[in-house]
Amino acid sequence: MTVLLRCVLALVLLGAAPAFAATYDLVIDRTDVTIDGQARRVFSINGQIAGPTLRWTEGEEVTVNVTNRLREATSIHWHGITPPEAMDGVPGVSFAGIAPGATFTYRIPLKQSGTYWYHSHSGLQEPTGLYGPLIVAPRQPDPVRSDREHVIMLSDWSDGDPRTILSNLKFDSDYYNHNQRTVGTFISDVRRGGLGATVSDRLAWGRMRMSPTDLADVTGDLYTYLVNGKSPASNWTALFRPGERVRLRFINAASMTFFDVRIPGLKMTVVQADGNNVVPVEVEEFRMGPAETYDVLVEPGGQPAYTIFAQAQDRTGYARGTLAVRDGASAAVPPMDGPLVFNDGGLIRAAALAGEGLAYMFEDEAADDAAAGRLVRVLAPWCPLFPGYHLYHPSRRQTPPALAALIGTLRARLPLLAEHTLPQ
Repeated sequence: MTVLLRCVLALVLLGAAPAFAATYDLVIDRTDVTIDGQARRVFSINGQIAGPTLRWTEGEEVTVNVTNRLREATSIHWHGITPPEAMDGVPGVSFAGIAPGATFTYRIPLKQSGTYWYHSHSGLQEPTGLYGPLIVAPRQPDPVRSDREHVIMLSDWSDGDPRTILSNLKFDSDYYNHNQRTVGTFISDVRRGGLGATVSDRLAWGRMRMSPTDLADVTGDLYTYLVNGKSPASNWTALFRPGERVRLRFINAASMTFFDVRIPGLKMTVVQADGNNVVPVEVEEFRMGPAETYDVLVEPGGQPAYTIFAQAQDRTGYARGTLAVRDGASAAVPPMDGPLVFNDGGLIRAAALAGEGLAYMFEDEAADDAAAGRLVRVLAPWCPLFPGYHLYHPSRRQTPPALAALIGTLRARLPLLAEHTLPQ
């Protein structure tokens, strides 16, 4: 082999080999943190909830030492990352777990970039604090340009023992659903749709062993929804300068909550989903399920503060943060939307919303309203619950005729609704 060929081969081998990055040390323990003004005992990573943001670079091989100071076994799984099987962090599948007092060393060659997260895969440790953000920068210049960025990790926290919550749900899947249909709703449905249709509807839901109002296994009656470990009252704040392009990396670390995310007064441009760059799409709101990540770009500047508002899909609570020009600034927190129910395979707002609009799941319904002269704005070109459908929201200037007729009927029978005014 000539000297030239040897040099070329050496360069190829060096280019294929990962660059060794710094070593990271994570300590898992029990820690007292403040949530809603009270001390809570949580599982923590390096003494905090959420855990520290890990920032790596594609092409590196990272080393992470995880020390377990608990009295039980633990683990760390790198969600969305594709490490060697032995480094995946799933006890009983890829390794035995990390015993109390032990340290396990992960060695992970990074073959991808994007927004991800890490969490415990042992027992029910993740819902009580064992999770953190993971950002992998691309090897090449990032095609998504921004002046600054912030990580926004959403989660759900309960003072209740997660083992008790799970036990209750196994006993009764509707255990925490306080929005059940009643005899009153049955009578109302009979008056509106007839006895046969109403009985058929109830039998159909009974065969499925589901409730049309059971949008969340656990509700805001039990959960406090957090942004980076902070409750709505704590008002987690991220800074910006007017005119900047800001990248917000949203991560849903909730154990079971779907969030509908919006920033009143700001358009968001989705540029990445689950670590993969996508064709940019401008939205006013998007829905994200547990473990999903979305990166969006915003350009704040018309006001000193904007509320980052993530309401639970069942509308029983919300997580809240602020994008502001200075610490301590805040913006108005919008009221939660009305409750949603399942209906004919889709999600619609409850009729009692009287003029608050309708969340369409079917494209032809939105098209009908658009043809009738009502403004129809796309919120997001996807819906995690029903892939292939689209989520629309009409302008609040008018109420869809079908909903208006239904509201009119209900108003005649329920004086409480008479105080609401339909948009003209």
